[in-house]
Amino acid sequence: MTIHVGLGHDTTRILSWNATIDNLRRLVQHGFEYGVKICLENLVWGWTSKPNLFEKLIRKSGAGVTFDIGHAHACETINSQYYTAEDFVTPHPDRVLNAHIYYTEIAGAGHVHPDRIEDIEKRLNILQKTVCNWWVIELSDVEKLIQTKKLIDVYLNTQHMQSAAN
Repeated sequence: MTIHVGLGHDTTRILSWNATIDNLRRLVQHGFEYGVKICLENLVWGWTSKPNLFEKLIRKSGAGVTFDIGHAHACETINSQYYTAEDFVTPHPDRVLNAHIYYTEIAGAGHVHPDRIEDIEKRLNILQKTVCNWWVIELSDVEKLIQTKKLIDVYLNTQHMQSAAN
C-alpha cells in the first residue's frame, strides 16, 4: 500500500516531524500484522521531495519505498541539481517495492507521458538496481499509456538481451 505524507504544497508546514515518524512507524507495524507492506512515495513537494528527508522517514519508520519517477523528475531538489533522482532509492534499494512510471508532472496538466525512451531511461536504469518488480504506468490517457508501455517493453527487451550477452 502506497501512502503520501503531506499531500499538498504547504501541508508539511502544519505537520509535526516527530509525530509523522511515530505515526508512520505505527502504520507500518499495523500493516505488517496484517501482511500489508506500507510504502512511502516521493512527491513533488514537501518532506518526501527531499531525498535526505525521504531517507530518514523510510529508515526511522521501516516503510518500503514507492519510487515515483515523474515526481523525481519534477521536484525542485532534483531540478536544482542539489540531489539526483537516484538519491531517492540508493540508501534502501532493497525497500523499493513499487514504481510509478511516466515522464514528469506539470502543475495544472498532471502526469505527462514520455515521447521517447530517453525521457525516462536514466530513471528506469535506477529501478533496475533495486528489488522493485511492480511498475505502474500512471497515465490516464489510454493511448499515451499504451504508447508508454510499448517504450518500456522495448527498453526491457533491450536490457534482457544485453544481460544475456554478458
